[in-house]
Amino acid sequence: MLEQGGIPFISHPHISGVHSALMAPLKGLVGLDIYNAMCQGSGRRGVATRQWDELLTNGRRVWGWAADDRHSDDEPTPPPGCLPNRDHGKAWIMVRADERSQKAILDAIRHGLFFSTTGPLIKDLRVESDAILVQCTHAMENIANGDGPPRGREFEMTGLLRFIKQKQIRNLAWVTGDVHYVAAHHYDPARAAFSDFDPFWEFVAGPIHAGTYPPQRLDSTFGPQVKFQSVPVDLKPKRPPSEGKQFFGLARIDPNTRVLTVTLRDLKNRELYRVPLSPHVQI
Repeated sequence: MLEQGGIPFISHPHISGVHSALMAPLKGLVGLDIYNAMCQGSGRRGVATRQWDELLTNGRRVWGWAADDRHSDDEPTPPPGCLPNRDHGKAWIMVRADERSQKAILDAIRHGLFFSTTGPLIKDLRVESDAILVQCTHAMENIANGDGPPRGREFEMTGLLRFIKQKQIRNLAWVTGDVHYVAAHHYDPARAAFSDFDPFWEFVAGPIHAGTYPPQRLDSTFGPQVKFQSVPVDLKPKRPPSEGKQFFGLARIDPNTRVLTVTLRDLKNRELYRVPLSPHVQI
């Protein structure tokens, strides 16, 4: 491959079980997938930053990049019981090359003149004094990728939501932890850029006895509406537990009516928000 001008690299080392000790002695190795969208979507084993870190720590300088690992032109029909998994538009590299030729692009990759992304694009990168300054388009929070149609890792969520709707899975409530405040969000396809899903609630709570942080703006892709949040958006970050801004949530199902009631509470167990969710009964 080297003699023919190619770039030797390792695809999806995590899901393939290719650990750093196997990669280290490979002659001419240029890089590896540190994020493989197909493997991450189908088996949650598409991230290989640990293997990359081990190689770098042991003096083996190789590049890390992201890839779709695209297998088909169209979104494949999933096997029974499996989630849809679109295999394109989730992860890619942006190359800095002098021209759009095979040689120029391969040379740029070989010398590390690229960046990997699942959506955000770098507009400018410079070193000033002892700081690295990066200007980019809207960066993502978890899998969120800005307003508008789904992009990048948001396709994982579109597949899950579409699957739930198609299979008519009812009476779901989403619980999100480790966000450092409490909140209630309602998602509705009528407000969303992606609309192939049923409305649902998300309740945010926890952790207990940790710093408190302000909420970030929710993007519009899945049509969220903030029904309640326990702290203001201008709260100074990392408020200590000693300030009393600690919260938790409770969820109870009435055994007779089967109504799910969610309450969000503060440190003194005072109820801050309540919402009853009646069950959907299949007739």
